[in-house]
Amino acid sequence: MSEAELFYLLSEDRLRRRCVWAGAAIAASVLLPYEVIDNQPQFIWQLFGELPASGVVAGLAPLVAGAAIIAARHVLKRAASLAIAVLAALISTALCHKLGADASAWGLLPLPSSFTTRGGFALVALGLTAAGSSLAHRPTTRTSSRVLLVGAAVAAMTFYAWPGRGEAPGVTVLNSLALLGDMPNLRFKVGLVTLAIVALWPALLALLGLVQVVRPPARSFSGLSMAALMGFPLILMMLLLSWYMRASPGSALFGAAGTTLEIAAVLALVAGSAEVLGEVMADPGDVPMPNGWAPAKAAALSATVLLLVASAQWWLARPPDKGISWSLAAPNDAGDRLFGELVVHWSDARWVWRERVRSDSSATELLEVKRRGKAMTDAGRAIDGQLGDALDALASAAWQLNTSSRSWYRLVAEVNAACRAAGLPYYLDPRVSIRTSKDGLRRSFLVDSYRVTRVRRWTVDDKTHATLHVNGFGTLRGGHRLSLLGFSRDVQPFALVVINANEAHLDALRDFASHDPPHCGQAFDREQEQASRRCGAVLAELLAKDDAIEAATAKVERHELQHQIDGPLLPLAKPVLRKLAGYTDEAQDRVNRELSAYIAQLTVTSHSAKLGLVVPFRFALLNDRGNYHHAAVLMFEALGQRRVRTIRGVVDPVGLTDVFDELNALDDQALRAQAAQTWEALFGGTLADVRAIDDTVAPPQPTGS
Repeated sequence: MSEAELFYLLSEDRLRRRCVWAGAAIAASVLLPYEVIDNQPQFIWQLFGELPASGVVAGLAPLVAGAAIIAARHVLKRAASLAIAVLAALISTALCHKLGADASAWGLLPLPSSFTTRGGFALVALGLTAAGSSLAHRPTTRTSSRVLLVGAAVAAMTFYAWPGRGEAPGVTVLNSLALLGDMPNLRFKVGLVTLAIVALWPALLALLGLVQVVRPPARSFSGLSMAALMGFPLILMMLLLSWYMRASPGSALFGAAGTTLEIAAVLALVAGSAEVLGEVMADPGDVPMPNGWAPAKAAALSATVLLLVASAQWWLARPPDKGISWSLAAPNDAGDRLFGELVVHWSDARWVWRERVRSDSSATELLEVKRRGKAMTDAGRAIDGQLGDALDALASAAWQLNTSSRSWYRLVAEVNAACRAAGLPYYLDPRVSIRTSKDGLRRSFLVDSYRVTRVRRWTVDDKTHATLHVNGFGTLRGGHRLSLLGFSRDVQPFALVVINANEAHLDALRDFASHDPPHCGQAFDREQEQASRRCGAVLAELLAKDDAIEAATAKVERHELQHQIDGPLLPLAKPVLRKLAGYTDEAQDRVNRELSAYIAQLTVTSHSAKLGLVVPFRFALLNDRGNYHHAAVLMFEALGQRRVRTIRGVVDPVGLTDVFDELNALDDQALRAQAAQTWEALFGGTLADVRAIDDTVAPPQPTGS
């Protein structure tokens, strides 16, 4: 047996052994918690009814891929064909995760971050480094080794240089290391360096691989190959041990440990497959080729399967349709009583029960929830059978403590679908109130009830969108949506404008403008007071116009419509990333989306756009934290093309007022044009052209109905 045959058989044996344990590890990853809520693991099979179809496919993809890898290990006799099939299975899983993550982001909750990150390039870099280093010592495989090692460097460079929605990972690591001198003590410095090593591990090993391109090792055993294969999982396990010793994370630890095992399995398979293909690439005529599928046939079949899987997942992952039609019937006493009284009282009773259930048995409150739920269901059935069934399902789930957030949203959506089918002008908004207490997180499920007064449909470039004008029923409780001027959910086919909230807000602004001198809110120092008075003077002038309420409503409508247009995948503006460095991804995303909507609301064409400057000015001036404050500050800085903050990061009232005055000095057409240009500079592309299609207004309530 020649040396080439011996090394090929050794590579084949490693790959086949890895297919068994690594395939099993990948398949078993579906047993890991999909997410952990209140330290309670939630598994993928518990969420089948709540996730979009593409999310379910993404969640089950590892099971199918692992089983396919194990099956291929027994079916395919040629190692090169097996390597191709293994890589195809891993790529298919990665595509399912990516497309499923994008689709789930449009829904109620996204896929876990372990499903969605771009770490695949880093794993490819490590796997190729391990394979290339194993082949580097032999002259016959040195060329293929160089190809693999250079490919590893390219994959690592792609990972660190590709910015995705925000800052490139390499820039993030460098910015973090720049803060090393500002760390308060040695413990923090060691921690920062440790995290930097973890983050830079693929780059460090890829660079060492390039050294072997020039100076190949003399022996078959490669320490670099072992470090690339096992180093990253071992570092992650040590960090997990440290996490457990310090924080006792509970169920989350097992999920993280399982993810580490999955990473190790993927690395082993990528490295083993690349090594086998490197042997074949070196001298395909000098390696044993038993009977079985030729590599070309395996590659063609794998490519076909990969194309079919990607196409099917892409089709399933399409964003939800927007711009629904809603034929509004006239409101009536029965509907107003159901949605304005019975639903509100039932939701309030459930709130009280959930608040007391942790401290006592709450039997009395539970009976009250069931009593009010039955009254609500009976009233719904008297109006429409489908509506009654949907309310009955909602009421039944409402007194069960194990009802999930996704179930709650789905059940409320079924009530709304029944209202649309019957033409009823009513809408329920699901809400999950989450608070921290001494007993941990407290989650309360509620619904906010509205009467729909108007449905407007819009063309947005080549797509259709819709907005609902609604009036809220009920009282404030736990951050009731009546306190919002409008809101939008990605999963819904419309945005909402709360008319009575806008009227109350406009009354509050009129109160500010009626003072002598007028102002925009209570200030806390002299400069802030002067800025507030300058805003008040502009506000008084704007509110003196007859169409003030229409202008305010149009501004909110354009704001919420922009949220529907942007969706969850809006590119992350660089100023957001700079200002909110160190904040969570969720916080950055919320500010990013508010920034987009704040600027878009200045392009409204039906009325003067300048009222859209007042509310952001108040948030920028009178608040010092929160999503709306950050978005407002960034809006004025982007429109004014200069900072309105001091070197300490505090808003400068004088600088903010200067930008505010400059923008108000523009005519409406110039302000709209500047807003559109600013939006395009921040987010790329072109700000959507929004035009009204049709307008459906609910008929008035019949007298004596």
